[in-house]
Amino acid sequence: MKRQTILVLLVLLGFGYAAFQAVIYYTKGMDYQSLSSKSSPDNRYLITEFLSMTEVSQAPYGLHLVLSTAPVKLPEDGQVIFAGYCDHFFYEWYSNQQISISCDGYDEHQLMSRSVKAYGIDIHFN
Repeated sequence: MKRQTILVLLVLLGFGYAAFQAVIYYTKGMDYQSLSSKSSPDNRYLITEFLSMTEVSQAPYGLHLVLSTAPVKLPEDGQVIFAGYCDHFFYEWYSNQQISISCDGYDEHQLMSRSVKAYGIDIHFN
């Protein structure tokens, strides 16, 4: 009888922990809005553009570009290659090994993070 009670408690704890992790996963998704994505010409990589909806990010309430090998739900699921604030923002693949990012209407204080290379891909900032 005592063994069954312990087993039931362990199963309930396991379900409780799984439910808790699911709530955390889905509420984290509310911190960002996915705006667009573009695949590399060979479809090996994906750039996803996010808008932060919270103060807890590299660029609070700003734009984030994430490079990944598969679709991502959150910026932390890939590599953030740009985070900042722009009046006019544009990004594109030049080739499988080059990305171009354009950010008009900014000053240096509005660029929070910028990579020059990720996954062996050169990132050019205009």
